[in-house]
Amino acid sequence: MGQSRTIELTRPRSKPWQLELPAALDQVPVTAALVDFVTAQFLVDVPAAGIKLGWETIYALVRTALMEADEAATDRAAGLALPAE
Repeated sequence: MGQSRTIELTRPRSKPWQLELPAALDQVPVTAALVDFVTAQFLVDVPAAGIKLGWETIYALVRTALMEADEAATDRAAGLALPAE
């Protein structure tokens, strides 16, 4: 990939949470190992969110965010990105 990517999760009334994605796991398409890693790190860093939302919800949010980022990157690479507003 060249340079490492960072995921940022934002929640209402909370500071954004960021994590640099490890290059060894950061692949397209998104792997279960990357989603597992990011989810586990979020639960360690923000345990109250894990209790409030549940790990299944966090896993789904992380997976969706990573998949959407991959789709956007693929579209940009193919010249299919929407023009900036």
